[in-house]
Amino acid sequence: MEPIPLRAHNLLCLLGFRGRGYDDRFVAAMREVHARLAADPTTRVEVRTAPDALCAACPHLRGGCTLGGPDHEAHMRAQDRAVAQRLGLSRAEAEDLMRLSVRLAVEARDTFWANPANRTGRPRPFVAASIGPYGAFLRDGSEYHGDYGLSEAELITFHRPRMAVLAAAGADMLACETIPCWVEARALVRLLEEFPGVSAWFSFSCRDATRISQGESLAECVALLDAHPQVAAVGVNCTAPRFVPDLAFARKGESRV
Repeated sequence: MEPIPLRAHNLLCLLGFRGRGYDDRFVAAMREVHARLAADPTTRVEVRTAPDALCAACPHLRGGCTLGGPDHEAHMRAQDRAVAQRLGLSRAEAEDLMRLSVRLAVEARDTFWANPANRTGRPRPFVAASIGPYGAFLRDGSEYHGDYGLSEAELITFHRPRMAVLAAAGADMLACETIPCWVEARALVRLLEEFPGVSAWFSFSCRDATRISQGESLAECVALLDAHPQVAAVGVNCTAPRFVPDLAFARKGESRV
């Protein structure tokens, strides 16, 4: 099968793709490529520093990228080169790429917010840097059951390097998401204390209308996280939609988050 030609910075866009984009045509193109890569992680990609098929579906493509003005293509090519240079990464290069992903998101937000028409009737968007579950690293689906076989201390050791980089990268907050078990949430909230002034939301994957994936009560998890001043919000994600209405009301009593 022929490789997929992709602009280097679109690799970052695909990593963070959540079914939204500039318009329906662009979202459909992103979804098609995202689904192909997810179905077969061995799919070859031809990395380039010029507009690709995804760009062809973008409403801001007029000869080149015009998202931030008529000369924005030069800026995007510089971002492409920065990403391309970091493929085949050392640890230091991987950390630089995480910082770059935050910077790109912040720049996109600031470009959007610089247009007065985009400020009407809405708050300023914020950028959250994702701290995903240990199960995503394993790539075995364990983010949906949480049976890692690791202690809280071991999970803190695993998450610390990435949280340290992202906490200092310039995002507005951290997103601790798709957490399947209380031991991982507890590890992350303890680790968060090492970074004063940084806030985070916590989002759990859930198995039914009252319990997170490993079986603990969502209401009890919310109550425990509610006491932590650095936790800004608690929610659910990667959960069957039929459970979400009941999960939204699963908390008992008053909660700050």
